Amino acid sequence: MREKFDFDVYRKSLENEGVYILPNNNTVYMISPSNPDYEKQKEDSIKSGSPAHFWEGDGSGFQYERLPKHLLKPSIKNLVQTVTLSKKNIL
Repeated sequence: MREKFDFDVYRKSLENEGVYILPNNNTVYMISPSNPDYEKQKEDSIKSGSPAHFWEGDGSGFQYERLPKHLLKPSIKNLVQTVTLSKKNIL
């Protein structure tokens, strides 16, 4: 499913050196709006001799996100402590 480009996130990431942390703790580290002149630029570039493979895609914007750090290690530590305590109570 295609999402609508979020220009507020784009503006905020530009203000913060290209990095923005979303409310869900994902980090946006690269973002680019769509290019409305993409088709014209592609056509002109190919006519002037540029290889066509440089113009793959449709000129739509993109956003790369990094997921937050996993908090699995503390959870495993708590689970091990709980299981150890439970075994002591059984014996």
